[in-house]
Amino acid sequence: MAWLCGALALGTLGTTTVRAEPPPRLATRVFGYIPYWTASKKTWDYQGLTDIALFSVGASDTGTLTSTTFWRSSQARTLIDDAHRHGIKVELAVTNFDPASLHTLLTSPAAVDTLIAALVKEALVTQPGDGLSIDFEGLRGSDRGPLVDFIRKLRSAMKAKKVDSQLSLATPAVDWNSAYDYAALATASDTLFIMGYGYHWSGSSTPGPGAPLACGSPWGNYCLSKTVAEYLSAVGPSQRHKIVLGLPLYGYDYPADTDKIGAKSLGTGSAVLYSTAREQVKSRRYEPVSQSAWYVYTDAKSVLHQVWYDDEESLGRKIDYIVEQKLGGVGFWALGYEDESAWTLIQRKLALPSPPPPSPIPLPTPPSIDSPPPQMDSVAEIQGCSLTMTARTATPSATSWVPLGLLLTLASMRRRPHQASAHRVGD
Repeated sequence: MAWLCGALALGTLGTTTVRAEPPPRLATRVFGYIPYWTASKKTWDYQGLTDIALFSVGASDTGTLTSTTFWRSSQARTLIDDAHRHGIKVELAVTNFDPASLHTLLTSPAAVDTLIAALVKEALVTQPGDGLSIDFEGLRGSDRGPLVDFIRKLRSAMKAKKVDSQLSLATPAVDWNSAYDYAALATASDTLFIMGYGYHWSGSSTPGPGAPLACGSPWGNYCLSKTVAEYLSAVGPSQRHKIVLGLPLYGYDYPADTDKIGAKSLGTGSAVLYSTAREQVKSRRYEPVSQSAWYVYTDAKSVLHQVWYDDEESLGRKIDYIVEQKLGGVGFWALGYEDESAWTLIQRKLALPSPPPPSPIPLPTPPSIDSPPPQMDSVAEIQGCSLTMTARTATPSATSWVPLGLLLTLASMRRRPHQASAHRVGD
């Protein structure tokens, strides 16, 4: 009966079904963005991920979609299919970074309705995605309420189309305009992905860490731990699991006047990828307050540079913090910037041990050929792939379970004169 069990598990006899691999066993969610410019790299390890967002399509102020080429491409479909084979959810990232455009969009009922209809179709029908990731940045304080209304309406439409679809929002490390109602947005969505980077950026007057873990000297009053505390205070303990802290897989290279912390930037910093920094570093330094790596070098024009970035040690400390705070997960911007060491770190920090194999179920001892066959009730019970029957033996008070294969064998045997008659299967 093994062939029948397999067929029942697949659903239809004679039909070939491609099974998805079980989702990765991680201690928490790992959510990564894949932008179109890194999609061909495939440096990521699906065993270290639970969610990805493909970046991106644009949302205009009239509610129409722009820049849909990547999402609709065969390349995106391959990424979606690969992710699904590993049990990973895929979201479509949607962007608008223009405050004026966002205001026009969110305050126009017609534009909101147009955008919601387009997004539901794009994310769940045009491609077999699992949801949406909304990335609206630079929002004005006056649009705080309209954004919540939009998210509520969007999620309702998504659930009506696909009940298990998921909706995430990319939210700021520091809400300078008080434009994001964290509590209401957490309630109206499935995930708040904190963009936990940019504390130092390309235009910073002083070289420094992009994602400092702790506040205080020499970095001031803005840091990851303060950001997380503000979010948790807003959303409350019941929604803690919706917070994913995004970490950077990049840093900045600044021309600087000295090789000391607190130096002055002599120009605009340029982005440097996690993988590139690890290749270039010759004499690595580590700053313990921010939990960030950095190094210094002099270029061909004799200009001194400070490079601030995250590596295995600094990311590891921040992942530990996420676990300690019992947040919903860790996130990364952006996949394709890293190398294999990042995934080794994820496995070391977050991978759960594989469950032990189930203990074998002992088979019942078949009755002797010379003993009277049991009388069979005509009641069968199917539980999953287990088909069993109640057997009544010659002793009325005794009951046992008889496998179907044995039942069929006994039913096919010739009755002997001294045997009591037995019901056939189905009588």
